[in-house]
Amino acid sequence: MALKKRSKVSAEFSMSSLTDIIFLLLIFFMLTSNFVKIQPFELPESDSKTVAPTSAV
Repeated sequence: MALKKRSKVSAEFSMSSLTDIIFLLLIFFMLTSNFVKIQPFELPESDSKTVAPTSAV
């Protein structure tokens, strides 16, 4: 009695489906992320109007 050889299942996967998943995840995280708005703030001004001397250290 001759046994039939089983065909081996390929362990490879398509790279195109992997790139589709990566792009979908990228779009998902871009749409669900919160964008931080930078709020301007005012710095206090110095009382003296003299400039500190600049010299090489």
